[in-house]
Amino acid sequence: MKSISILIFSIFIINPLFSKNLDCTRFHTGVFKISSSDFGDFYIVRSKRHQTEENKTMKIKTRYDITWNSDCSYTLSHRKVISGSKDLTKKDAELYVTITSVDGNSCTVVATSNFSDASMTMTLEKIK
Repeated sequence: MKSISILIFSIFIINPLFSKNLDCTRFHTGVFKISSSDFGDFYIVRSKRHQTEENKTMKIKTRYDITWNSDCSYTLSHRKVISGSKDLTKKDAELYVTITSVDGNSCTVVATSNFSDASMTMTLEKIK
């Protein structure tokens, strides 16, 4: 019982004191870049309703529907391959992305999905 009380205290009292009020809205639309030494650079063009990603190293271009769940979290769904490799992802595949920190024109995002237990942390740089 004591540990439950401590947990509740931590969640509702202490956590808000240390949480940051992130301004994520400037990352809702624009042109972005994710650099990867393993896969090459990903260029992202994001509008209010769609996100298009292109990786010239991997020779693939895809498009997603984007749904903002909050100012700092969104879901990418209905993946469509515009050019490049065949789409091997299930039609109901979704990516869940949360912006965890903001630093100037960059933000750190954590991505999970409904098709894997893996979690990826990346830096998204706004270039336009």
